[in-house]
Amino acid sequence: MLTIETLVEAMALHRAITQAKFAELDPIDSAIPFSEPLSNIARRNLDSIIAYHHDHNENMEAGLWTKSRQLKSEWKGFQYIKQRIEATSSWANYNEDEKIKLIEILYSPFVPSESQIKEFLRIGNET
Repeated sequence: MLTIETLVEAMALHRAITQAKFAELDPIDSAIPFSEPLSNIARRNLDSIIAYHHDHNENMEAGLWTKSRQLKSEWKGFQYIKQRIEATSSWANYNEDEKIKLIEILYSPFVPSESQIKEFLRIGNET
């Protein structure tokens, strides 16, 4: 199994995953943004960065990394998530729990706010 041995490696992995997941892809490579295993790795990796800073009493850095989990809706990656949801042909057939699970996978390693989840859930319901 993969072992991340240094903070630098964890930060490099975080950056690579984030750039891959939230890049404008044409065509969309669903193996990246829609991948639940990659979503889980991304989340655990960010958890490890935060834990590293806590373990080394670097509370300011830990706080900044924790805060980074909350993305602003103005960020271009947020728009890419919306586009990917809109391009998901089965979205309308999902129940609310399935939609929220997909939102969490697409958003990972970040965490959407309640208002952002509600905004995503309205996709396809506009009249």
